[in-house]
Amino acid sequence: MGSLDALSVTIDIKLMFVGDYSYSSYVLLVVSLLKVGVSSLCFFQENFDSLLTKLPMAGIKLWEIADDGLHSLNDSRVQMLNDLRNSHDLLFNIHTPWTAVNISAMHPNVREKVQETVIDSIQFAYEIGSEYVVIHPGRSSHFVKGTGELCWSFTADFLKRAAEFCADCGITPLLENIFPPYFLFHDPDDIERYFREDAPENLRFVCDFGHANVTGNLLPLVGKTADYVEYVHLSGNHGEKDDHLPIDEGNVEWKEGLDVLFKAGFDGTIIVENYNIDDAYTSLETLRSFVDSRGNK
Repeated sequence: MGSLDALSVTIDIKLMFVGDYSYSSYVLLVVSLLKVGVSSLCFFQENFDSLLTKLPMAGIKLWEIADDGLHSLNDSRVQMLNDLRNSHDLLFNIHTPWTAVNISAMHPNVREKVQETVIDSIQFAYEIGSEYVVIHPGRSSHFVKGTGELCWSFTADFLKRAAEFCADCGITPLLENIFPPYFLFHDPDDIERYFREDAPENLRFVCDFGHANVTGNLLPLVGKTADYVEYVHLSGNHGEKDDHLPIDEGNVEWKEGLDVLFKAGFDGTIIVENYNIDDAYTSLETLRSFVDSRGNK
């Protein structure tokens, strides 16, 4: 079976009635297999109890849980997610903390604490049976010029430690591209070179199409790094900021980018990242239609 056919099978989206779900009291989309999922970013403005209520009602099997903000994980919350996973046959991956996190912080005490926070998140991922854990790269200093190389060394050293910890846990770590000026992981040549020469063997690339569109290099990025991409974040924007719109809104060349990955044999995971659940359903339906159209060619 070719990669396009395999993905068509993976994105087997069905229609289902769920009359008591407040977000959509009519037809809901359900991803019935496991390769395509949704980020819990769509519930990020709600408290954790609300998240627990809505995850099993949404009709989505695979969730990327954002371990941050009102949904920051701890031992008791991990137990709640495990109970939910077991009772509703859900799957969870984890996006480690990012909103106030810089694994390349210049101050050594701050850097140590932040890195420990990410390690804790990987431990939580292990405890809820995650296959993947997403990690943001570090940032260079806003105030001290010329620190990019030093700060990248802090990121690279930590990634070795995180990758070793993930290997012990049986989890695949994923490093995500962000955008300039301060984030350190956005140039296609640098990313390709890092994975080819320096990255830990088990570290893979999560290609965020929205971030790459803000950077202005989506197609060069996927062209250079397709062999290392195991996971994709999809959302829409207009190239100016990370809006997390439905994937067909804005100017992200996501169809062309996916075509490049498919031709390279991509058979990994796709996560749609939107700010509300209705936009996530729209993105899933758009993605299904795109894959169906390619499968029929």
